[in-house]
Amino acid sequence: MSGKTFADPTVQKIVQEHFVFVTLDVDREKSAAAWFGGNAIPDT
Repeated sequence: MSGKTFADPTVQKIVQEHFVFVTLDVDREKSAAAWFGGNAIPDT
């Protein structure tokens, strides 16, 4: 996903203007993952 979707300049512009990315190790930080509503790890 990072290499394909986020490489698109249109997607980059939208993401930069409207989102804040958070990288989270859901195995080590289970409570933080739950707070963000994470319930699955994407396999892309």
